[in-house]
Amino acid sequence: MVDAGNLYKRPLLAVEASHKDGQFSENNEEWATFNSVASATAQCGVGQVPDQSSLAHLYSEHAGGQMESEHGWPTEDYFIAADSDASGTVHVNLENGDSGKFTDTPNYLTCSANEMVAVLDVYFNDDPVIKNADAKVGEQVKMNIHSRNALNGIAIGNTDFTITMANGRRRDGLTTGFTDTSNGEMQFDDVGYVAGQVYHGITDANGDATIILTQKKGVGLLTPLNIAPVDSLISTPVSRSVKFTVATSPDTPAAQNVGPYGRHNYRGRLDL
Repeated sequence: MVDAGNLYKRPLLAVEASHKDGQFSENNEEWATFNSVASATAQCGVGQVPDQSSLAHLYSEHAGGQMESEHGWPTEDYFIAADSDASGTVHVNLENGDSGKFTDTPNYLTCSANEMVAVLDVYFNDDPVIKNADAKVGEQVKMNIHSRNALNGIAIGNTDFTITMANGRRRDGLTTGFTDTSNGEMQFDDVGYVAGQVYHGITDANGDATIILTQKKGVGLLTPLNIAPVDSLISTPVSRSVKFTVATSPDTPAAQNVGPYGRHNYRGRLDL
């Protein structure tokens, strides 16, 4: 179900739900019911229970019993929302649009499916313009990741993602022809990874994540990185790279590896 760019999963049958509090019979089916945001969150995942405004908009676009007649959803009971405080938890009726609060009563549940259309914006050092990073071996590089809905651009919180390292490359693009005792290891928040290994991360409630990349040892290589959301149907990874330079290789096309200094490098006093 798609509404205003947001995706919703159909309510679960009782036999499909692993965290239900009960069940309710409607249209010859037994549907799972949930009595609290805690059990709803356990079923959907953190940040994946729709709030009141989302459910209200879903009803407004499918009013007059359309959720049942056109989409087959059960509507005799309310649907639980993520909004909750000391006075109770909000629920919304998708048959007539009514809403209110409850305490410890059964409700149907629809989970957000926005993770299926999640895309990632990846850049470095808090600057969206920087798509690939350069630093010296031993220095830090900050990777920024932002997850958003590909349909409406709204941030999607709690999005799982992976980062996969490829083999480091010399200036000419070759992955061989040099000796690297560290095997190209790069540190992700101080944990070492080498080519082929996968870092697993998750964005926060605002759809943001940061990772500090370092290379404590290195021979002056460019390391490609592929970043991808785990559950998205948009599976093309984002390609980025980090280049850690070494002083022993000059910054010139004639060099095999990559370094920070050009042809003219003056240290100290220069008398003309």
